[in-house]
Amino acid sequence: MLDELKLLQMLLCVAMPHKELVVFVTEYLVKNAELLNPVALSLRLLCWPHVGKLDEAIDVLLSSCPYPTIDYSITMFGQKLDQWKMLLDKLLQLVSQLEPTNEHLLTVYPRLYKRALLYVVEITSPDEFFQLLPPQGSMKFFLPVIERCCQLYAAEQLGDEIRFAILS
Repeated sequence: MLDELKLLQMLLCVAMPHKELVVFVTEYLVKNAELLNPVALSLRLLCWPHVGKLDEAIDVLLSSCPYPTIDYSITMFGQKLDQWKMLLDKLLQLVSQLEPTNEHLLTVYPRLYKRALLYVVEITSPDEFFQLLPPQGSMKFFLPVIERCCQLYAAEQLGDEIRFAILS
């Protein structure tokens, strides 16, 4: 049975799995609720984005195993800024709701937030990036990320100018 599940995981990892496969796996999970949780969870996380449950997948990851959230998001979101905004907002909300006694998550969620921001600066222009930032925040936290965004954008613009000059 585990070999079959690993095969299903592999098939679901392709960029656009066949819709029939996603439906089959989803139904399979419902019928086989006794599956080991980590295996079933991984299959669900692979299926959910293809059946309109990406928001639910992110919630499950953040609450049960937050560490792979950014890698999962990079794979599932690509450059869809509305989805990155959703993740950034969720992380910010989680950070603001944490009890001061939960020291572990007080370090995990802010790190995930910063890692998500650092990825987003690589795929956005400064104008797009500023739209993703919260209306309030610590300049000490955001300024280095904003600076990185502007540096990457300036480097990209300079590269475009050099390529244009060479081709002209």
